Amino acid sequence: MSFIYFYKIPSILHQLICGSIVNQGHKPQYYIEDHHEGIVSKEEFEKVQEIIQAKSFESKKGRTKKYPFTSRLVCSSCGKNFHRFKDHRGKVSWRCHSNVRSELLCKADPISEVQIKKLLIEGFEKRYSMNKRSNDGLLIKQLMKELANAEAVREHEQNLLRVELEKCLIAENKAILQNRDTEELKLKRKEIEDKIAAKTRLWEDFDKDYEFREESLRRLQDLKGSDKSISKILDLSFMRAWVIHITVESPYLFTIKWIDGNETVVGKFKGGLFYGAK
Repeated sequence: MSFIYFYKIPSILHQLICGSIVNQGHKPQYYIEDHHEGIVSKEEFEKVQEIIQAKSFESKKGRTKKYPFTSRLVCSSCGKNFHRFKDHRGKVSWRCHSNVRSELLCKADPISEVQIKKLLIEGFEKRYSMNKRSNDGLLIKQLMKELANAEAVREHEQNLLRVELEKCLIAENKAILQNRDTEELKLKRKEIEDKIAAKTRLWEDFDKDYEFREESLRRLQDLKGSDKSISKILDLSFMRAWVIHITVESPYLFTIKWIDGNETVVGKFKGGLFYGAK
């Protein structure tokens, strides 16, 4: 199948007059390897790059430690991520990045890690109606199936949107060739492009969570299927396999977005609305 694409050719007259023209593809570009002798040898250059890369990795590894919900707790007030802190007594809490810098930037309150776990368990139990189940064996099978099929489901959603976009491009190009109005087709294409753009970050976050899904799947396989056995492993790392991100409305109210795109609201407002939340 062939596609016809139309592009606007930018004018380069002004750049030619000013003498500041830069070849950005309007003329053929060529890459010639080993065209001239370098200041240092190629072998020395490549060795230096390897050392720089190794040191960069070691520096990052030593400086940053990631936790299950690093970059996945989002402040509803300012949109920044929450970061994990541990005080001298060993108490762990998460604080909004903007609030850490200044309370003038964001008034979000810190959240204890204990509270995060409590609300996540509430969300997990609500999502799977665990209080109405009498046999964990069926739930274990359902959870294992979800994790095993998660990537295929994501890829299917991605492919459907790409096919929709290709159809819109074909229809739009055909209309241009036939000198027909394209406004409606452009709006439809833009709608799909916006949908793909919104989904792209979720897809990227999903891909980064592969290890969490594999570990949670292994833990489910180790269960014997006895009544209430899942409640024994409902910790942050286990539940993380199903969570894309959490919007923190307040320390008492979360909106959890799951790997299938659905959302669950857990907790409740305490003392009124949270910083203008609706």
